[in-house]
Amino acid sequence: MRIFIKSKHFKITPQIKDYIGEKIGKLLRYNHKILNTHFKLTSGKEHHSDTKFRAEVTMHLPGKIFIRAEEAGSTPQAAIDLVAEDLERQIEKHSKKMGKLTKKEQKQHNIVDSFPQDVQIEEVEEEE
Repeated sequence: MRIFIKSKHFKITPQIKDYIGEKIGKLLRYNHKILNTHFKLTSGKEHHSDTKFRAEVTMHLPGKIFIRAEEAGSTPQAAIDLVAEDLERQIEKHSKKMGKLTKKEQKQHNIVDSFPQDVQIEEVEEEE
């Protein structure tokens, strides 16, 4: 899985980049067929709340399937946590809808427990 990270009005630090990779990488436990993920983190005050950071994520799965989530939080980590929880629910729901995994897929599925080795993180420049 490849993770493309964009930021707007905000500089992504290596710690936040690793945090995104860890949280999004853990979602492979629920569906190891995720092809790539586009992650956008924006800084800016929301109109009617104290939230300052907004995380937007679009995941691509085989078969032209897209899973999308948006969440806002007071810190980048809070927004990342909230969007990861939302994606987790959606992926679990999708996996149940698609049916049970075969024995072979279950074995492969259980191997991916920690931060996967095959996750590639790329930072993409935001076009103004």
